[in-house]
Amino acid sequence: MSVRAAGVIDQPFPPTPERETAPRSSLSRLPRLFRVQRLGCSGPLINCPLLIRWLKFSAVGAIGILVQLWALGLFVRVLRLPVVVATGLAVETAIVHNCLWHRGWTWADRKQSRESRAFVDLRVLFRFNLTTGLVSLLGNMFLMHLLVSTAGLGLLRANVLSIAICSLLTFIVSDRFVFRVRK
Repeated sequence: MSVRAAGVIDQPFPPTPERETAPRSSLSRLPRLFRVQRLGCSGPLINCPLLIRWLKFSAVGAIGILVQLWALGLFVRVLRLPVVVATGLAVETAIVHNCLWHRGWTWADRKQSRESRAFVDLRVLFRFNLTTGLVSLLGNMFLMHLLVSTAGLGLLRANVLSIAICSLLTFIVSDRFVFRVRK
């Protein structure tokens, strides 16, 4: 019999004198925004739809980073394009890759309108480029210029740092605007 089948995981610990008199944990002092219940989760954290979507988003993004780095190396080292131009093209390559995978996997559960699938996909790609793509593109180009030219970081380190900084807002923008539920 597994621990889950026995109901042990889902049961709270019985109160003990030590737990009743212990000071409140730092978790209980977190603002409500950061609590699991506020994120639409019930039960174990693995059942949290937002967490699952974030993990999918992160997996697609991680592969997108590899796509972007590969494309950047190709554009800079093989085609001899300037760093900023090559960065723009590499980011756009990753944007298209990520949009296709987010549409088909990360947000595959979102309802589609009754229009043709090709039109919907073009509209999603347009919104993705316009919002998250624009944040990534302009943010990466600006940060690459700043980090390579001004701070003197190497190409790879600067690009990884730029990607990390720009990805902070893209999940929220994607979830709330690009792949929103249509009525």
